[in-house]
Amino acid sequence: MEEEEWNGDLAIGITAAIGVLWWLVWDLFVYIKTNTSDYTMQYYDYTSNTLTEGLPIGWFWGNLNHPTMGWTAATYLTVFFGYFIVSFIELIGWILWLVESEERGTGSWFFNMWASYVGLYGSWILYFLTVLFPILQLAQINGDIFLPGWINGIVQLTVFTLFWLASGLVHLFMVPYLNYEYDNATGGAKAIDCNCERHLADADEAPEINAKNLLTKLSSCSAKLQNKQCGPEIVQHMNEICTVERASLNQVEYNKACADQYTGRCDLPRADGETEWNYIKKCEVRRRVGGGSKAQVPDATDVNEVVKVIEEAEPDTGADW
Repeated sequence: MEEEEWNGDLAIGITAAIGVLWWLVWDLFVYIKTNTSDYTMQYYDYTSNTLTEGLPIGWFWGNLNHPTMGWTAATYLTVFFGYFIVSFIELIGWILWLVESEERGTGSWFFNMWASYVGLYGSWILYFLTVLFPILQLAQINGDIFLPGWINGIVQLTVFTLFWLASGLVHLFMVPYLNYEYDNATGGAKAIDCNCERHLADADEAPEINAKNLLTKLSSCSAKLQNKQCGPEIVQHMNEICTVERASLNQVEYNKACADQYTGRCDLPRADGETEWNYIKKCEVRRRVGGGSKAQVPDATDVNEVVKVIEEAEPDTGADW
């Protein structure tokens, strides 16, 4: 089945995991020397009476006021706290979300809240500082490519700009999906009602009135099922009525087989080039609000055409295909 939807929690969770990896590698352990004369990370070891290479995690705390490398120290400091606040804590929240997949609780609330506010705004504001400070460091060096901090500044500017944009855009586009997922699971304000009323013709009404009522329900149901939050419900229903033998099929293969069986029961014409997922959603509308078990719901809004469909349709037998 051609699934066209996104899972907000998955996208944000993976981004947080990459952010933690960025935090561990580029902040705690990596400094790239400009040349062999770059002694930025070296310190004197009084135990062995030798110069020893240190790590950024131990260097930046005492070098914020360094006359030539202060902005590099500020970059490491900002990454240390910024990525911890945004990505590390968000990753913990995502793990709690996964643990509570069966029943949403406090952990899921925390992940939804943290991603919606700290994750979204922190990605754009805090992470921007990790881009700004390398720029200031490079500006202070003023193009002297042989000075300490030049190569490291270029690398920091590149990797932190990429993640600043990636994390910001992922949160910008995926947080609404995460909010819907959480509200659907908990009955929150943004929950989507995927239920559609079945059309029942009123024998006392004129066919034209029944046709208009059918069109109204068609429109309402179609709008609901286009929402990504109704996708899992549609797939769940297909699997519930699926008679395909699971055997050695994985979940994707099984969903595909059930989808093929499901669409095979649908009597609606499939447009040229129409994706399988769009066709499934159209068939689901037909199943839920169709005028009869064999009725083909027209795409057109011509009342006379709908009247004809209703009059020719067999009585609804309640079949749950």
